[in-house]
Amino acid sequence: MVLIVTVGNTKGGVGKTTLAVQIAITRALDGREVWLVDGDRQGTATAAIAARAEAGRQPGIACAQYADGPTLRGQVQQQRGKWDDIIIDAGGRDSTALRAALILSDVLLVPFAPRSFDVWALDDMAALVDEARSARDGLRAYAVMNRADPGENSADNAEAAAAVAELTQFGYMMTPIRRRKAFGNASAAGLAASEMIPRDATANCRTLAPKDDSMSAAISTTLHRPSRSPISTDLHALLKRAAEMQGRTMTDFVVSAVQDAAHHCSLHRLMRRMSAQPSRVIPMRPDPGLPRLGFLVLAPNPSVPRRAIRKG
Repeated sequence: MVLIVTVGNTKGGVGKTTLAVQIAITRALDGREVWLVDGDRQGTATAAIAARAEAGRQPGIACAQYADGPTLRGQVQQQRGKWDDIIIDAGGRDSTALRAALILSDVLLVPFAPRSFDVWALDDMAALVDEARSARDGLRAYAVMNRADPGENSADNAEAAAAVAELTQFGYMMTPIRRRKAFGNASAAGLAASEMIPRDATANCRTLAPKDDSMSAAISTTLHRPSRSPISTDLHALLKRAAEMQGRTMTDFVVSAVQDAAHHCSLHRLMRRMSAQPSRVIPMRPDPGLPRLGFLVLAPNPSVPRRAIRKG
């Protein structure tokens, strides 16, 4: 059965498109047939996927832009049987596309930054969720702290989380997504964060290098090796070369790989939970058992190409 996920908020600048693009590519890399629907007149998500297609990256992501609510609703209803997942990026205002997406979706993700204006704007989204639930059953809504301050003891993060917990329309995802340049840079190029390998420490989304299979194999071998076992001289040299290619120390390179693997597991646990959970109204309290979202970093590309880009 298709899973329809909307990433939306009436407030702009909270990272909706970045999150939607990363989730869409995540699911495609996991072997699922994904359709990314751009509900914003700016067409940022469409531009990102076009950049991916022009670069020849696989799997290809099908993408269409429907900024008008009735058109979006009609197209999704007509084509929903063709896909495993439909990810809708709803624009940063109270639009007809956002309202249509709420009626269609199984899951709503509402990203917000730990700032007063962003938290206050969630009242508007809460009202829209109530309105959508009055017209249909089964919409599950989650608030996701995005672009959170670094550190586990951030006062702004804690205050924002406490304020959101009072909104009974949302379940709160207990782990924030920290500010990280890789998300924005990768999304602008139509890539998942794990697909973007900078040539040096100051590289941006315009300086991309293809993944080195031997480098990926070395990381995988290291992550699965018992912690007390020494690594071979050849593997040590390979890891050192890979770290130098990214302008990093070997320790930083290996630690980052371990963190990426952990975040990858967290994201996939979240998406499996979304797929498996039966449709119902969200519990009227934060869900402490919800898996952590973490950084959006993904597995290597599968070898079988997916559908090419589609434009609406």
